[in-house]
Amino acid sequence: MATNPTEPHSQITAIQQDDPSLGPAQLIADYEAGPDVLRAAVAGMTCEELLARPVAGRWSTLEVLCHVCDCEQFFADRLKRTLAMDRPLLPGADPQPYAAAVRYHDRDPDEELALIALTRRQVARILKRVPGGAWQRTGVHTEGGPVTLRQLLLHATRHLKHHVRFIEVKRRALAAPAGTSVTGDRHEVARRGDFLVSTDPARLDVPLVHDFVANRSYWGVGRPLDVVRRALDNSLCFGLYDQGRQAGFARVVTDRATFAWVCDVFVLEAYRGRGLGKWLMECVLGHPDLQGIRRLILATRDAHGLYRRYGFTPLSDPAGFLEVFWPDVYGVESSGDSP
Repeated sequence: MATNPTEPHSQITAIQQDDPSLGPAQLIADYEAGPDVLRAAVAGMTCEELLARPVAGRWSTLEVLCHVCDCEQFFADRLKRTLAMDRPLLPGADPQPYAAAVRYHDRDPDEELALIALTRRQVARILKRVPGGAWQRTGVHTEGGPVTLRQLLLHATRHLKHHVRFIEVKRRALAAPAGTSVTGDRHEVARRGDFLVSTDPARLDVPLVHDFVANRSYWGVGRPLDVVRRALDNSLCFGLYDQGRQAGFARVVTDRATFAWVCDVFVLEAYRGRGLGKWLMECVLGHPDLQGIRRLILATRDAHGLYRRYGFTPLSDPAGFLEVFWPDVYGVESSGDSP
């Protein structure tokens, strides 16, 4: 199944992008962990909450759950056929007709979760016993072209994680009146103990953001304060705060419809090693204004491992991207890893 009804070739190729840093054991472990992640995402939801559609134009949580379950059967079949056949054809499918045709709102969420877990347990048992050479066996996806067994497994793992983020957005929307958070602050994204993530531009410590980007980052060396201010004014900004003191930051340049560039992401040195960078990225990618966007991109010199876990991969077609880049526009040459 495609991730959405108009999923382009480039998006299929991206979600199937191989990650050579992961060996078979890690690929299988990540795949096996999926059912528990999904079960935790829907834990405690009432029947009414599962059926609600708090985000306009989007599926309910139960519909997402059923979609994931149906896709798991597709993924399992593709993996088995690629093991058993010589370059089998792996057809894609439009997921939209399924919701009504196979009665998503009449299905049992516990049954869906159990089937997902059982399917992954069976497939993982098979994969743990395949010889090393089998991981490069190839099928031909009707939307993405030739794809290896490794890539098929990564597709399944990333697909479930992708939809867990949508469920998290729905739960946040259900937890508060329309347009507000539980606290009544429409800019509040999430809280964790004393820490807060907020999109309120008034909270930003602009001198701190400027100091880090211009003097302590590798990508924004020499960026003037007035340029930083204009960038903040014209971006969707996420501040990470410890009892009101800014501890981290991320900025998204976006039209909130088709495209988003994630940039200027940092956590101050004193706050590193606590998982706050991962939490900040989860808050960014789960924000309602960034749902349904066709392409999110970023650039990094040394944090590929962090971003891979959120589905970011190398460009599927680097030759198709062009740039105009003036590295010394601020009077000091810097990296091109951020606008």
